[in-house]
Amino acid sequence: MLAGCEKSDETVSLYQNADDCSAANPGKSAECTTAYNNALKEAERTAPKYATREDCVADLVKVSASRPPAQAGMAPENQAQAQQSSGSFWMPLMAVT
Repeated sequence: MLAGCEKSDETVSLYQNADDCSAANPGKSAECTTAYNNALKEAERTAPKYATREDCVADLVKVSASRPPAQAGMAPENQAQAQQSSGSFWMPLMAVT
């Protein structure tokens, strides 16, 4: 990473979903939807996947023990199910703050 003394004018906004983005940015609904869908695809492609919620929790406990605390949340057991052609798997929800 490269850092300097120049002040950055970039403003970043975070939204829970494409509708929240569209409400905050009238006239940019298509951009919001595209960005949201791209983020979902990237999260599904790169997020760890587990056979069960318990496997996820066990891995989270193992990883958490080796890292400093961070703000994180767990999805309720009935959320974040995804389907693949080979069956279903459990993955954490995409982090959106």
